[in-house]
Amino acid sequence: MKYALILSGFLRKEENLNNLKVWLDANSDKEIDIYINTYNVMGLQTKTSVEDEYDQKINRNTFLGLGNIAHFECANFTETQKYIKDFIRKEEIQSFLSQPNIVGSIDKSKTSTDWEMNKLLSQFYMNYKNLQNLKNIKYDGVIKSRFDLNHNKLPSLEDNLQDGTVYGDCHKIWKKIPVIYDPYFIMPFTCIKSLIKSYDISHALEIMRERKEITEWKGGISCELTLSLSLFFLEGLKLSKIKSKVGINRHAKYR
Repeated sequence: MKYALILSGFLRKEENLNNLKVWLDANSDKEIDIYINTYNVMGLQTKTSVEDEYDQKINRNTFLGLGNIAHFECANFTETQKYIKDFIRKEEIQSFLSQPNIVGSIDKSKTSTDWEMNKLLSQFYMNYKNLQNLKNIKYDGVIKSRFDLNHNKLPSLEDNLQDGTVYGDCHKIWKKIPVIYDPYFIMPFTCIKSLIKSYDISHALEIMRERKEITEWKGGISCELTLSLSLFFLEGLKLSKIKSKVGINRHAKYR
């Protein structure tokens, strides 16, 4: 079996790479190509914003020893955040964010609608950019993950991936749709177009504007609900549950 492992977003501490290496070694019978889209600075141990200060720079050498890195891009964090913030200022997004049920689901003492939208768009944008590199390559499966996951606690990879199926865990069922635990999941490569589409920012915004499930949700602006509506409702994929909810090495941060 040949897999593409997609890692997008912040590396928050180099120790997290040790957990990832343990998992990669445990699956050494599989051929795994690693695709990395990260930022040019080390992230903090909390959720992060452009206003924070970052002292430690990172580069490709930071990830040496992981295995076969098929793609590596180190984006400028400040420039990426400017791009995302310009998106948020668009009239159609501000109109969505001003809806009473969206505003009412945000605890303003801890966060804001702009902050939550920034989190969603940043995650989708980085994953979408990374996935663009898979269009003309053939794999058996795609693993979507992130650097701060406790990879050493994950089960071994699936050997038989069924077409039209996403292998992962879910938080709950909402409107008969499984809300996926999105830090880690696996799917056959035949579903790659659905995954790329689901992380497209324009597609995500369309879902948020058009799907009533979004505005009826009481959990604020949710990356996982938006992704799940795309994969399991609009793209028609199904979820096959595997144990993957192993925890993230990051603390909450309210702004």
